[in-house]
Amino acid sequence: MKLHRAIPYNLLLLITLVLLCSLIEIGCGRTNDVNRYLENAGRYEQKSQYQKAIQAYQKALEKNPHDAVTYYRLGYVYHSLSDFSKAEGAYLKAIDNDRSFIDAYVNLSTLYHQDGWVRKGQRILEDALQIDPRAYYVHLNLGQILYEVEEFDEAIEHYETAIKLQQNSPLPYYNLGAVYLKKGDTEKAIESLEKAIVQDPSFHDAYNLLAVIYDEEGDSEAAARYWKKRTIYGDKRDPMTHMARKRYRMLVKR
Repeated sequence: MKLHRAIPYNLLLLITLVLLCSLIEIGCGRTNDVNRYLENAGRYEQKSQYQKAIQAYQKALEKNPHDAVTYYRLGYVYHSLSDFSKAEGAYLKAIDNDRSFIDAYVNLSTLYHQDGWVRKGQRILEDALQIDPRAYYVHLNLGQILYEVEEFDEAIEHYETAIKLQQNSPLPYYNLGAVYLKKGDTEKAIESLEKAIVQDPSFHDAYNLLAVIYDEEGDSEAAARYWKKRTIYGDKRDPMTHMARKRYRMLVKR
């Protein structure tokens, strides 16, 4: 049976910065007309009516052509539609109008990564760190890029920084474990993955990777324990959950 060996999570695409200045609230220096367009655009997004959302954001920008958040939201919609060229333009406009707009850097980097421009995505994140060295998601995504280009020690540094910034998040611990495993340091990989579980006992991917490690080491008892946890916390529709259940049953029958 081929066991699943996880890698760090893919780059995160952010949509959270809108909370800084909700698009459905009146204020933030916008006119009532602009806020009405933004409110409509948000509703269209929620209904996946992306073309109507684009039109509403464009009308808002006609009234307020220097609104970084609106460009960011427009970029996100284009990004969702895989229109990378227009998404790139909108994200760059957001940054032009607000150089400290970290989430726009993160999404622009993710776009470049998805389009195969990995190093370009790396440079965007490095630019973001010059603005905010404590940007959690920047360190997290930069760690992923460095993992992919096999600069493991540098990836570890960024994941460790992410942990210092958000100690209660399981994700950097999990990603750190995957990097240590790639480096062949099983002991540190296990330690990091177990810390991910401490932060979130339902984090099924950590159970999955621990099960793989113990399975490959021939520790059937530990492997069975983690495969069982994977089946408990995993999505029942996920093929990996089915595989974990099958592997668990094989081990307990021995």
